[in-house]
Amino acid sequence: MSDLITSLQLGIPSAVIVLIFLIVSKIIDANLEKEKNKKEIKVNGEVIECFNNLNVFLKHITEDLINKENDKCASAIKTAFKSSSYSIIRFATFTIINNNVENNRKNIEDNINNIVDKEYANVYNALMPYYSKDNHLIDYMKEEWKDILKKDLRDIIFNDKLDKINKLYTIHNKVDITIDRFYSYLNNKFLNNE
Repeated sequence: MSDLITSLQLGIPSAVIVLIFLIVSKIIDANLEKEKNKKEIKVNGEVIECFNNLNVFLKHITEDLINKENDKCASAIKTAFKSSSYSIIRFATFTIINNNVENNRKNIEDNINNIVDKEYANVYNALMPYYSKDNHLIDYMKEEWKDILKKDLRDIIFNDKLDKINKLYTIHNKVDITIDRFYSYLNNKFLNNE
């Protein structure tokens, strides 16, 4: 502005020249500022797009990890119960085949208690690594399951109306069905994220 006042003192033509110079200078500065803002907007847009892509990638990775963890948990549930079923059936089979059931009744009853308690603990321990604030699966395991299995084993092993072959067949079916029922209950709780 001081340049314009000084040029007015020198005359109108010099004031017009200075005024044109100032206007052109302001236009050029405005265009340069506009270009600079466009570059900043472009850089900001690229940064935002990069963060959006990173967010999508991290979301995909996280969902994939969660799904894999859920698959591992579902597999652990199934494996733990199948292993438990196998161990209990194997124990009962060897007990029926190799023991005089009536003469060893007290010992067999103690072994029934031990094997069922041990297998319950094995299932519990197999599922413990999956316990989290979102997964309370082991809280749904029921102590009464042990009593049910113990009763089933006693009822079949000490049933004098069944011969060895029928006891083996009945034990296999009854234990499998019972443990499958426990597995289904727990698996449904897991699938429903309760």
